[in-house]
Amino acid sequence: FEYIVDNEFSINDIEKINNYEYIDLYIDRKYMGNYYAVPKVSLSSSSVNLNGDKAILVELDNSYYKDERFSFLSDTFKDHLVLKDSESESFKEDFDNFKSKYNLIEKYIEEKNYSGLEEILDVESMAIHYLIIEFSSNDDSLRSSFYMYMDGLNDKIHVGPIWDFDIGFGDVSLGKSISVFIPKPNSLFGYVVLDTGYELNFDSFSVVPVA
Repeated sequence: FEYIVDNEFSINDIEKINNYEYIDLYIDRKYMGNYYAVPKVSLSSSSVNLNGDKAILVELDNSYYKDERFSFLSDTFKDHLVLKDSESESFKEDFDNFKSKYNLIEKYIEEKNYSGLEEILDVESMAIHYLIIEFSSNDDSLRSSFYMYMDGLNDKIHVGPIWDFDIGFGDVSLGKSISVFIPKPNSLFGYVVLDTGYELNFDSFSVVPVA
């Protein structure tokens, strides 16, 4: 997976993947194996390294949202989004700002208002995220562990970094390919696949604006 992300997707920035390191683990001098160590997703230099004092990190989490202190239910697609990290003392206001912008994203997708959508959503980050999720057959996506961030109140919503692939690559199957729900027009990924102005190339794992 590391090779695919770094070499095929040519991705190593904050929008897509955390810093990582392979480690040999020993407990009581007993070798336990080689592990892929990665910090949790947060606003930090090793994860989502942003500069704005109004930076905010949000997760779409329909599985464990009840365990979080701050969350909201989106207006159109009825997804639960939770506040994961903030750099500001006014984080409630910042989260409300994210909520308004996110609900606009869903509204614009439903209305096919793509010019308005691209003013508030980093479409390329969404498209690349889709490519990685689809390639890895990660059934968790759009259910949980789907992160987004904004670097200030006037920033677009960006998708990433990728996270939680414990049931990806066929490790666990929920009985269907995620392609079953991706092409639905009125969905986040459905917009990217069917209606975006980007060409998604699975041969080269690239996202290219359509001229």
